[in-house]
Amino acid sequence: MKEKIFKLLELLFMAKQKGIDVFFNYSSHVEVIRICICLKGWYENYEYDKHFELYLDEKDAEKKADEAIKYFEKITRLKEEEKNNE
Repeated sequence: MKEKIFKLLELLFMAKQKGIDVFFNYSSHVEVIRICICLKGWYENYEYDKHFELYLDEKDAEKKADEAIKYFEKITRLKEEEKNNE
């Protein structure tokens, strides 16, 4: 699972380079990672476009991490394609 979390962090930094703001929070007391995404950048009173909650002690944690990884790979690819089509 640790490798998947590191992969997610790498993708979050890549997303920021594409203009996507991402909030990453780890709460160790409940073993949860929360990721909130602002596809067009954050501004005051912005509602997140997407969010993920990964409770690391639950059975579906790896599945949810895989879903988040796929999502970030997709949105960074789409942002790159948008930039290339400008």
